[in-house]
Amino acid sequence: MMNKLLILAIGLITISCSTAIHTTKSVSVANTETKNKPQMTYLFFEVEKVNGQPKVKLIQQKTLDGNMLLEDNDTRKSNNDFYKISLLDSQNKEVKVFELDNPLEPVMEVYSGEEISKQKGKLEKSGFFIKYNNVAGSPIGKVSISHEKDNSSKVIFYQNL
Repeated sequence: MMNKLLILAIGLITISCSTAIHTTKSVSVANTETKNKPQMTYLFFEVEKVNGQPKVKLIQQKTLDGNMLLEDNDTRKSNNDFYKISLLDSQNKEVKVFELDNPLEPVMEVYSGEEISKQKGKLEKSGFFIKYNNVAGSPIGKVSISHEKDNSSKVIFYQNL
């Protein structure tokens, strides 16, 4: 009778230990898979004219699972009035650069009678966003936005992420 209880106790201990080891391995594999999943980040901004000067605010930062096949870093059509958005690492080294037309002065197509023409709009407030793939080994720590106009550059936003 004692032998049967001893064998039963050893069997239960063996089963519970192997289940615990298996559970621990499953959790560590799941954590590794989560860390290695490709991710992309969206940064949403708002820009407003204050005393004639653009003032930029970071509205939201959102990171999602997934990977963009192609990153479109240069969406500008203008050569003399655009925003240059630089994503920087912890040593202020540029990791990624985006260029987009001035969101406060968008180019719009206007239909007047028989023809379509392009005109520059004037807005007091606007929004824009960028999206990028996260790069392993080069974490993005800061964002800098400069207004490039007529061969001059002025930093209008700088923030840690």
